[in-house]
Amino acid sequence: MNFDKAGIQGQVVRFSDLEHIMHSLEMIRGGQWDWDRVTYDHKFENRDTGDIYYLRVQGVAVKGEIEQSHAEVKLLTPILGHHYYPHGIEYDEEFPEVLVRKCNEKLSQLKELLDDVELREAKPLQVEDVTDKLFHISGVENITNLHVWKDGGEPVMSCHLMIGNDSDPDTVLQAAEEVLKNELGFRQTTLQIDR
Repeated sequence: MNFDKAGIQGQVVRFSDLEHIMHSLEMIRGGQWDWDRVTYDHKFENRDTGDIYYLRVQGVAVKGEIEQSHAEVKLLTPILGHHYYPHGIEYDEEFPEVLVRKCNEKLSQLKELLDDVELREAKPLQVEDVTDKLFHISGVENITNLHVWKDGGEPVMSCHLMIGNDSDPDTVLQAAEEVLKNELGFRQTTLQIDR
């Protein structure tokens, strides 16, 4: 069953805000997430019949990757499914009215919380942001040939990192890649380590 009148499909929200909102509504991020897709489920169980249902809200990353706090996620139409063990979830069937009402209430709460979150325009990335982060990595003494550009709307960069003779190149490289990906949102980097 589709909830196409819930009013959340097409909304774009920052991943960190989405995680907080979904947690507050007891909607659990499913294990089937990928770098560009995510699913949140709320489980309903009928204790009399043993039937299990899932209200499911899915999203796709339109900027960054899932699990990056600054990533932006576009929400899809919520759906309701009936779980049949061991076959999976069936979405095309009649659902109890009380269950549909509870799902509509949950989605109404979700819509209110999403409307309260303003997707702030991210500050444009500056070269100074990159050099500042890289100079804070232990062992980095200088940065040369730094180039930052966009490829398909995503930031890309390359540079040479000058390190001290007593610094381990692999450790510096790993630290730099983590900072550039997790803190600055680079999906692709080319780093050359020089002594």
